[in-house]
Amino acid sequence: MTFLHACPVTTDNMLMMCVFYQLISRLCFVSPVVEINIRLLPQQTATLPCRAAKDKPVVTLDWSRPDMSPEVVFLFRDNHVDPEFQHPSFRNRVDLLDRDMKDGDVSLVLRNVTTADSGSYECRVFQKKSVPFHWKTRRSKRSVMISDPIIIIKLQIVHSGPIDGNKEDQIIHNMKNWNLAFEEMDVREYLTLVSVLAAVVVLLMAMTRCVTRYWSKRPSR
Repeated sequence: MTFLHACPVTTDNMLMMCVFYQLISRLCFVSPVVEINIRLLPQQTATLPCRAAKDKPVVTLDWSRPDMSPEVVFLFRDNHVDPEFQHPSFRNRVDLLDRDMKDGDVSLVLRNVTTADSGSYECRVFQKKSVPFHWKTRRSKRSVMISDPIIIIKLQIVHSGPIDGNKEDQIIHNMKNWNLAFEEMDVREYLTLVSVLAAVVVLLMAMTRCVTRYWSKRPSR
């Protein structure tokens, strides 16, 4: 649906205001999602990268696999790891790359991978003074965070062919590439903010124009 189709109004001024309202809504509530593909051999260690905003305490960190039930891979909330609803296959195999989550690093380490670990992993983070979220109870009777993921990791465990490897130098190389992806996401978010501010300015100008026309057309007493 285009902006115009979403704005069934008649006057030009009202149409302009509606168009910019739709623009602001989409810019504010649609955030970019980074997707990364990782290929590994069985029994290797997978590092699933995810980075939150710096200098903001992490209230909730939710790593999940939507195709599993329960879908929890790793859950951190209320200042501790919550294993209650974690899928049994991930118990004692996952941990944070940096338990202090320094500089917003909420990457996950998955040890001794198998072909059953192939799938899409989603990282969701809620921080103080960040985008609001809400909780929803699913069939597993678990309260989960409902928001767009920061990143989606598509992990593929193969027995042959090119892989990303798990050596320390390879991990460092991959982390540099992943950080570049996150930096590009930060730039897009900055441009989104600039676009929103510009849209607000134009909207205010349109509203001012409407008010001016209204008062100028009123008959003088």
